Amino acid sequence: MTFCVNGMLQRKMNQTSGTGNNDTSNFEDMAARSIHILNYQATGYFLWLFICPLNVLGASTFILVVQNWGPLRSPTQFFMLNQSAAQIGASLFYLVGAVYNLYCYHSGMPAAMTKLNCLALMNYATLFIMISHSFLLCAAIDRFFACALPHYYTNRTARYVQSCLTGHKF
Repeated sequence: MTFCVNGMLQRKMNQTSGTGNNDTSNFEDMAARSIHILNYQATGYFLWLFICPLNVLGASTFILVVQNWGPLRSPTQFFMLNQSAAQIGASLFYLVGAVYNLYCYHSGMPAAMTKLNCLALMNYATLFIMISHSFLLCAAIDRFFACALPHYYTNRTARYVQSCLTGHKF
């Protein structure tokens, strides 16, 4: 991947205008714009670093309050725990992206290569966010059925989850 990016950059640098001179002004403008875009992305990374722990804290508090410091008693708690773990994963990728972005900016690495690597980190973070939202959706569906069928659904699923976690048959 790095070889391909370096090759593209080299070809862009070697392009000539009609006069036969190297035309690097457009490339330098593009690099300057990429640096500005990356700075905005770094700001986004740091904002997510503040948002994700708040979400994780809220999910963890919800689990502790609902389960009364006992074992997981419902699928909702299980889904919320996984959701908070996925948010932690997303925030870690955002942290790595922000630190990497700032390192590249100060070390003078080519902007196009920096942007590609940061976009890859952002894609991984987005994947974790999508996973966390899917767990949140599962928790909402679980709560809907628990409210619609309280006696049948809640007791049956609680027994199933406890049997899965403890290994005992109920």
